[in-house]
Amino acid sequence: MYQQSIGPVNFFLGLLCFLLWGCVDPVDLKPTQTVKYLAVQGLITDEPGPYTVNVRMTVPYGRPTGIKEEGLRGAQVVITDERGAHEVLREHGLGIFKTSPTGMRGRVGGVYTLSVTLKDGRNYQSTAEVLAPVAPIEELELDFQRKPVFDQGPEPIANQRFEAFVRTKDPGNAKNFYRWEWKAIYEVSTQPWDYEEVPPRGSFPIPKPKKCCQTCWVYDTTNLMVVGEDRLFNGNTFRKPVGIVPLTGETINVRLRVEAVQYSLSETGYDFWEDFIAQSRSVGSVLDPPPANAKGNVRNLANPEEPVFGYFGASAVTRKAVFVKREEVPQVPGLLKYPDDCRTIKFSSEIRPSFW
Repeated sequence: MYQQSIGPVNFFLGLLCFLLWGCVDPVDLKPTQTVKYLAVQGLITDEPGPYTVNVRMTVPYGRPTGIKEEGLRGAQVVITDERGAHEVLREHGLGIFKTSPTGMRGRVGGVYTLSVTLKDGRNYQSTAEVLAPVAPIEELELDFQRKPVFDQGPEPIANQRFEAFVRTKDPGNAKNFYRWEWKAIYEVSTQPWDYEEVPPRGSFPIPKPKKCCQTCWVYDTTNLMVVGEDRLFNGNTFRKPVGIVPLTGETINVRLRVEAVQYSLSETGYDFWEDFIAQSRSVGSVLDPPPANAKGNVRNLANPEEPVFGYFGASAVTRKAVFVKREEVPQVPGLLKYPDDCRTIKFSSEIRPSFW
């Protein structure tokens, strides 16, 4: 077992929201060709902004997905608190709205509402969300695991990984709901000087060394989430698994950073994300729950029966991160062999993070 603890993103959830469009009440086997519904995803926290709200329209059955929804352009998106303070979000591309970096900031105990007005006059509003406090992460633990797996054959191959756990003392004076994310960044070192090209009419590669770049930072984009509530551990310290980091020649090439992010949730927010996660992980078994849309908190003010997807939430946030060097791993995988510019690795950047 490997454990290490060292003291301490945007929200990717807009994309996840679109998975909901495939989940419909099983009452009509012939979906309407023309009906489009609003999908909203946003979050305000007690961390500095900007905050992002994603607004989309669902894609009707049979409609090409590549067509842009121009009806969203010019929409007005506003966040308001219980004191009457508000901020109109600026449009940053079709369906993407952001607050100013120096604008509104969430506060514990604040009550926040989102409103969306489309160009055709339709007005949507979320129910009020209270920004509840969240307990700090006391420790982020990485447990080393080596488990056999089977891959296209009877012989097991090594599956080395870290399983990330958060340890937190739950407050005993309230009913608490949580959401967790984990993020990983891998520092890699490649061999651009060994780059080769195969000519169109040749059979032998020709050495064409590159001057840049050897060192990059690769950002994991897994974007998994976990939710929980304190019914079984109210007032006690709990240990919660929040993610798995596979250990390969790339992920533990030089140095690895894992960060756990812990959010507070309202009870309605917890119900939404619990339903959403359960549906998105469904594998189509006869034992799966029947399809149904996770109940969001945004409504059409003039037509409350209109389906609207997604959720606007308010959360307090706490973070904890750990660094692991290659030589600190109990069983080190083989070195990364990558004879090319490290910037050609997906989701990589040659810019060193400020916290590295």
